[in-house]
Amino acid sequence: GTWKKMASFGYKVADLVTFWFSPRNTPNIIKLTPKEILAGIQAAGLTVTNCHFSYAQLTDSFGQTMAAAHDLGLKTMICATGPRRKTADDWRWMSDQLNTIGAKTRSEGFQLGYHNHEIEFVPVEEHVPFDILIAHTDPELVKFQIDVGNMTFGGGDAIACLTKYANRCFS
Repeated sequence: GTWKKMASFGYKVADLVTFWFSPRNTPNIIKLTPKEILAGIQAAGLTVTNCHFSYAQLTDSFGQTMAAAHDLGLKTMICATGPRRKTADDWRWMSDQLNTIGAKTRSEGFQLGYHNHEIEFVPVEEHVPFDILIAHTDPELVKFQIDVGNMTFGGGDAIACLTKYANRCFS
């Protein structure tokens, strides 16, 4: 009933976070395949074009993740933060990882995005990690889904960021 309730509020699009691989979430939904999830979304009158995936899903389980993305009919895929995030070099490493993942998802027909949390706006070694990600990722391979709440919690300025990086943000 959640999808129908969303539609009754006037929503047209659902932005998903992966759930079928995670034992933490509702047992009922993890019993469904991506095609079954999509059918439920569509039956409620909603569409879905985007889903968030863990870093491990986009590296260690790439084939399974691509199959799910195709079954859901996605256009964009979000990669979560990787395992290294303490130093400026860690953020440059993550940029390289995003470029690699972005090239692979593009070959599958998807645009890769990155969803920020507060950590990307807390300076590390006098650098803002988000600025490192922007500077070291290919604009064609990696776009950004801006979470203004998380950005603000980390000390970022949403208006300044969205103005400065408008061409890199898709959502």
